[in-house]
Amino acid sequence: MTKKELKQIYYLNKEVDMWKKQLKEIEYDMALQSPNWKLIRSAPGYCTDKTADLAANIAEIQDIIAGKLIEILEKRKGILDFIINIDDSFIRQIIKYRYISCMSWVNVAFHVGGGNTDETVRKAHDSFLKRRL
Repeated sequence: MTKKELKQIYYLNKEVDMWKKQLKEIEYDMALQSPNWKLIRSAPGYCTDKTADLAANIAEIQDIIAGKLIEILEKRKGILDFIINIDDSFIRQIIKYRYISCMSWVNVAFHVGGGNTDETVRKAHDSFLKRRL
């Protein structure tokens, strides 16, 4: 497994956060809609229901979020399978904290303990991945 593959959970989590933020913005816009406001004319003979459009956008974003969460679970399973096959407990912990828990190097070092620094765990991580290539 490459560093790029391992990082995917982090970026997928960021993407989920992005979609959740957009969802909150749309829900806020929807809450601002007047309960008596139903239709708006955008062209002669054509009417659109803005509330229905917002509801459709909400449903679409919820589907996207659900799909991304499934993707995160699949990536997580792949990383856990990878971790299980690592012989070195120290490296297993580093990989788990960094990629499953999405911790910073400082937090990884803190959780691994043993007087390790962020630089120590990062270098051990990089060295391990280079040896695997």
